[in-house]
Amino acid sequence: MKRRFLVFLLCSLPLAAAERAIELDPARTTVTFTLGDVLHTVHGTFKLKRGSMKFDSATGQASGEIVVDVASGESGSGARDKRMHKEILESARYPEAVFTPDHVSGELASSGESQFDVHGAFQIHGASHEMTFHFMAEIKGGDVIASTAFVIPYVQWGMKNPSNFLLKVSDKVEMKVQATGRLLVEHALVRATSRLVSTPGHREQTRHASARVPMWHARVRAPRCHDSRAGQMRFWITKNSEIPIHEQLVRQVVLAILSEDLRTGQKLPSVRALARRHQVHANTVSAAYHDLLEQGWLELRRGSGLYVRSLRASSAAPSDLDRLLAATLQAASQQGHQPEEVLRRLEHLVRPRTYQRILVVEPDPAMREILRAEIAEHLPVPVEAVERHGLQDIFPDGPHAARTLAVALSARAASVRQSLPAGVLCIPLTLRSVRASLEGQTRPGPDVVISVVSRSAALRHGARAMLAAVGLDPECLCEVDASHTGWQDRLGLSALVITDVVCAKELAEGRPVRVFRVIADASIAELRQFCGG
Repeated sequence: MKRRFLVFLLCSLPLAAAERAIELDPARTTVTFTLGDVLHTVHGTFKLKRGSMKFDSATGQASGEIVVDVASGESGSGARDKRMHKEILESARYPEAVFTPDHVSGELASSGESQFDVHGAFQIHGASHEMTFHFMAEIKGGDVIASTAFVIPYVQWGMKNPSNFLLKVSDKVEMKVQATGRLLVEHALVRATSRLVSTPGHREQTRHASARVPMWHARVRAPRCHDSRAGQMRFWITKNSEIPIHEQLVRQVVLAILSEDLRTGQKLPSVRALARRHQVHANTVSAAYHDLLEQGWLELRRGSGLYVRSLRASSAAPSDLDRLLAATLQAASQQGHQPEEVLRRLEHLVRPRTYQRILVVEPDPAMREILRAEIAEHLPVPVEAVERHGLQDIFPDGPHAARTLAVALSARAASVRQSLPAGVLCIPLTLRSVRASLEGQTRPGPDVVISVVSRSAALRHGARAMLAAVGLDPECLCEVDASHTGWQDRLGLSALVITDVVCAKELAEGRPVRVFRVIADASIAELRQFCGG
């Protein structure tokens, strides 16, 4: 009797004693950024993925999540945006920025303009930062229109400054958010009881607890109780609620199981019977039953119907860890990583293995030697360089193969993995940009000649194109192929020589040299971890 009274109480409590909730509309929300430099100002936008926030003005408590799609950032220049995502935001690795509120100061007035502060944790680029946002807001016709502005010290937070000897930009970016969302309310008792219901794993702690019921919109009246019996079960269906009917059914079945109105082994009404009784579509009931089956609350007995599952049977349901691992595999697959590679990397994280040999796999002889030399400078293990052909014959049998780590440029890593013997790990090498190599350098005069020297045509062409792109006169750029005899004589009176780590050792002392390193610092650091450096 007490359990049924609790359910009736949840359905009939007045909405006056309520805390508020806001659900943001991504289509009507804009996130803009401004980055200044000495020549011009860059403007751009990001997209909101989703956003919701609950808060109690009396206690100041807040919760929710606001997620910005970092990978959606654009500034109107394809080349600039590509560098921004690859070198600064690293959006392939950190695709989202998430703000999690925990406290609100001030109140959202039901009419007129309001001002309030929201404190919480801002997660971006793999790190969490404590922040407080000051909002201006106004309620119009059930919508909340809010705006805020803030500054992100992105360099201080560990992101790369795109400045180089040609271009100086600010180390802070100005952000503005103009958001529109729906104003909802949630009864305080509903909020408290909803936390008690999630998955069967919580049943032992919540056998006599109340369950989650719908969050009612401010304009929705209290629900009408449709009397439907499944043993001692009753359903309350509200067809004009913000909560879909199938979700109402799911929550109330869970409530009945937790309160033992539905007992283990008890049969539920058929899809058709329940749909006809409540005048709802059969697909709606079917979707609710499907969710309950997947969550482990019910079991299907072929030819008989759906029954309440035993409490002990919930251990067979997929765990949160299983779902997390499945999501990890899916995300890795989308970036071109095979399941076997993910497994080996996880194994290394759990049981770190120190590799005793590195094998650089690269078909271009000049680039192969450059990669080998750069890695050898930083690691205490032997580094060898080979072509891709005949990899199966290069690796020895036995434990030595397991102690050899293969590396290849990112564009070739996938094909190299297919040629490696089973059990050999291949690490992709991330390229270091020319812009990163030239950071902090003084810009040469307009008539100064710069020589780009390397035996690798790819390095020479790439460096020349980048230097021209950042504003240097192409007529002042000179490519020198170091594979030709007497190449040092072609340098003449060059004010600056940009070259690779191999050719740098062959230049005369005293010549102004800037070594362009192909491999990014992050890749070198990763190899150190694998080799115990």
